[in-house]
Amino acid sequence: GYFYLTIPSITLFGLNEFAVRFPSALLGALTTIPLFHLVSAITRQKNMSYLSTLLLSLSPWHISLSRATSEGIVAIFFVLTGIIFLVKALLKKDRKYYLIASFTLFLLSYFFYHSARLLVPIFALTVIIYFWRSSPKINSVKKSSLFVTTLLFGLALIFASNKEARGRFSQVSIFNDLNVKKTLDQMPFEEGQNKVFIARAFHNKVIVYSTRFIDEYTKYFSPDFLISGKGLPIRYTTVGNGLLTYVEFVFFVLGISVILRKNLPSLPLLLLFIAPLPAALTTEDAPNLHRAIYMIPFFSIISAYGLYQLKKSHNLLYKTLIVAVVFNSVYFFHMYLVHNPIHEPIPLNRNLGAKETIIAIF
Repeated sequence: GYFYLTIPSITLFGLNEFAVRFPSALLGALTTIPLFHLVSAITRQKNMSYLSTLLLSLSPWHISLSRATSEGIVAIFFVLTGIIFLVKALLKKDRKYYLIASFTLFLLSYFFYHSARLLVPIFALTVIIYFWRSSPKINSVKKSSLFVTTLLFGLALIFASNKEARGRFSQVSIFNDLNVKKTLDQMPFEEGQNKVFIARAFHNKVIVYSTRFIDEYTKYFSPDFLISGKGLPIRYTTVGNGLLTYVEFVFFVLGISVILRKNLPSLPLLLLFIAPLPAALTTEDAPNLHRAIYMIPFFSIISAYGLYQLKKSHNLLYKTLIVAVVFNSVYFFHMYLVHNPIHEPIPLNRNLGAKETIIAIF
């Protein structure tokens, strides 16, 4: 999908780095629009929408990926826009055109990033169930939305049945990880002779793969991954910065408490918990900040919850932390623009020699 998306950009700007990176940067910036409308639809509060978009626009995680020719960033734009159309279809009766738009956008995301094929149907089903609770009565829109979700699952299975389409997953999945296979072979052997039943009970594939999956999944919520800058691959990181700023992490914790007290809708938290599922099924370059890319907008929403609550209850602290947000952002941009281009080992991980090779060929 991204190859086709660069055609008009290259036509306008020529064959250069700017033209190739422009679609990702543009759609990354435009992602603030569906995020704004999604937050507005689920919270009914414009101020919350503005805070969410502000935090997304300043997110080091989102900025670094959207300026690095990330097909995942493009997929996020389509997925979030698809979710907002699905939400509008569920909140407004007999708006089937919203469902058609939602399905089209969801399907487009399938052609940009592999993990969308797993996440999109689960996201859609979660949204439907979430809004079904407020109005248990079954209507035509709910029936149609379930049909759309079933269709998305079916299309995902069609993609998965194609060997070429699942090629990358086969390379990085926990099911082909040599360490996992070693565990499956080694543990039964360590049980000793004539312990077949015990070996099968404690060291079967279900237990070994499940344990590894849980280990990988929990990494995506660890401080090391989120604020200590230990996400992989290193080429997407920024010197001296984590994926979340320290201040944003504080807002995020406050936002969790707001949701637990049921002061604001829990849908963003549910979607956040779902977002790292594809990443947790892989082991290469893990925890992988690109495969976990769908977590970004929901971190921004939940952090906005915390910031909004702070504004209502502790105005002075709110203003102090806003100053801290500005300082964090200035620091990030300084490190990103000044130090990243020359700081080792990041330049060595950014396709060193690729440009020179292309120039030599053409």
